[in-house]
This record gives sequence, structure tokens and C-alpha cells, in this order.
Amino acid sequence: MPQLRPSFQLSVTIAALLAVIAVASRPVPNRWAKYTGSFAQEFTIVMLLLALWQKIGGYAHTHVAGAFAHARGVMRVEHDLHIPSEQWVQHLFLPYPDVVRSMNVYYLFFHLNGMAAFLIWVWVRHHDWFARIRNVVALTTFFCFLIQIIPVAPPRMLPGFVDTAQIYHQSVYDALGSANANELAAMPSVHAAWSLIIAFYAMRITTSRWRFITLFHWLFTWLVIVATANHWWLDCFVAAGLLGISVAIEGAFETALARRRATAPAGSAEPEPVTA
Repeated sequence: MPQLRPSFQLSVTIAALLAVIAVASRPVPNRWAKYTGSFAQEFTIVMLLLALWQKIGGYAHTHVAGAFAHARGVMRVEHDLHIPSEQWVQHLFLPYPDVVRSMNVYYLFFHLNGMAAFLIWVWVRHHDWFARIRNVVALTTFFCFLIQIIPVAPPRMLPGFVDTAQIYHQSVYDALGSANANELAAMPSVHAAWSLIIAFYAMRITTSRWRFITLFHWLFTWLVIVATANHWWLDCFVAAGLLGISVAIEGAFETALARRRATAPAGSAEPEPVTA
């Protein structure tokens, strides 16, 4: 399975091409042209948000001061909260090389690919939800980045843990390249946040039995990122909290917009809702 890992330049280029398609489709009096233009417009915003995330993330890449001290602080907090250690979880799977290799592959391929597939599915099948979900993804990722400016080393960099991706030559950081991956941005986990977003909204917007696949994706992603020593348990819990804040902000915005519409004088022109 190919991994979606566009560079900042590629993301901007794709956004520009989609913007051209969106503009070119507007004057065409055709249902498919309108459909294509709407898709291009929405995913222009998605690609610009991805490009912004990549560009800003590059500035935090070289921040290393205190990363290991912060990681040991995370360990102390987890110990005080009686959270099972990541080392214990990892040792449950280390005797099974094929399982560990599969987990490495899942960590590498199902993060960005999974979110891309989910957003496309939402746009095609549940279009009314798309702007809301896109905004929550953007807000959650932004909040994650704000905390990631403070470097925190992942478990695999500390004594007593095994870097499973390195020993099996499956490292996501080798695949992405040092310019595109911040190895000291363990806290919080964007992997954890995105997988929970997918499960949370899939369970809300569809009654299909296939929606339970997203629950598996969420729970298995959290297990994978801990068992491969890429993240701490606390990274997952903080990411979930940031998602809750983002959902609350998006909900407050929608409520305020609905109240404004309800109190607007009859016949007055209402502005178009802000979708990004």
C-alpha cells in the first residue's frame, strides 16, 4: 500500500491545481462540473491546512532541549496515575516478530491514508458533515502542534524500550525523511487524535455495520503506537482531551451561528456560513 506523504511543496501544488479546477468549474452549467468544483474547493482547503501543518512543523523539528527530561516526567505522571507501563505492553508482543512487523506497517501506512480515505468518504456520502469534521480535524491538529513545540522524546529513545521499526527496517522516519518528521513530537499523538476522530464521527453519522471498522482502527492504532514504543499512553489521553475541546469549539460556533440566523430580521440577507 503506498503511503501518502506529500511534502510542503507538493501539498501547495495540489492545492493550487484543485483551486484552478474549482474556479474553472463554476461557469459550466453541468451537474458533474458543479460536483467536481465543490470537491475541488473543499479539498483545496484540506491541502492548504496540510501544507501549513508541514511548514510550521518544520520549525519545531530542531527543538531538542529537555526532550528526554520531559519524557521521564511523562513516565512519572503515568506511574503516579497507575497506568500500565508501555514497556509491559511492548513485551507482550516482542516474542512474535510477524505481529510486530504488522504493527509497524499499520503505524506507517494507516495514519494519513486512513484520514484521507475517511474525509473523501464523508464528502461523498455525508456531505453535510464535511465542513464540521474538517474543522475539528484542523483544530485538533493545531492544538496538538502547539503542545508539540515542547519536545518530548518517545519511549523508543529511552533505555529499556525497543525501537521495533528500526530493528525490522520499517521506520516511518526513514521513510519520511528527517525534513518531514519530527521525532521529538511524541506529546500528544496525532495518530491517536486522528484515529479517534474517525471513530467518533463514523459512529455518529452512519448506522452501517461497517462503521465498527473505525472502532477497530481507533483501538488498534492506540495499541500499535504504544506497543511499537512510538508514543506514551499519556500522549493518547491528551490527544483525546484536545479532540473534546475542538468538538466543543465547533459546536459553540454552530450554536452561535444558528442563534444569529434565528434572531435575524425577516427578509434580511444572511451571510454565508464560514466553513473553514
